[in-house]
Order: sequence, then structure tokens, then C-alpha cells
Amino acid sequence: MKSRSGPSAPWIYMGLLAAQTAAALILFWIVFPIFHGLVTHLGERQMLALSDQVGIVASAALLHCCYWTRLKWVPATLFGLFCYSLDLDRFGKAVEDRPPGRSE
Repeated sequence: MKSRSGPSAPWIYMGLLAAQTAAALILFWIVFPIFHGLVTHLGERQMLALSDQVGIVASAALLHCCYWTRLKWVPATLFGLFCYSLDLDRFGKAVEDRPPGRSE
């Protein structure tokens, strides 16, 4: 298939990028508490609820579908990717620089 271009292509690209980001956030939201429990209870048997398993698989599938669709059929704008990477960098620095008393 050919890449899609035209006035609607940037909106499709941004929609797919937003869905990919949402899927990554949902995946982080599900996996981080599981990882925390695993690290704090080393050596103990860990049970993973079916709802967590379904959420992980669904989020990962959505993330990959959005990524590959965006990569293959929607032309990317380098400026948009640059701005997105800057926002992610700022978010990462803000998370790293949080005061210890505010962490949960």
C-alpha cells in the first residue's frame, strides 16, 4: 500500500501517536505495581490476575498496531517527532527529579 498523504494525514498520525502513547501509559500502569511487588517479595510465588494478563496483552497489541500502522502508512513529520521526543524527555526528567516525600 502507498503512504497516505493529504490534509488528513497529520491528524491520523497524531491520533495513532496519541493512541500509542496511551497504550504505553496503560501498560506502565499495569506492569509497574506487578514489578514492584516482585522486587519487594523476592523468592515468593507471584500470582498474576487474568485481568492483568488481558490488559497487558491488549495494551501491547494496541501499542504495536498503532506503531506499525503509523510507520508504514502515514508519513511522519520530523518536526512532530522532535517535539514529541522533547516532551518525553521533559516528562522523564520531571519524574526523576520528584522529591522523595511525594513518591507513592
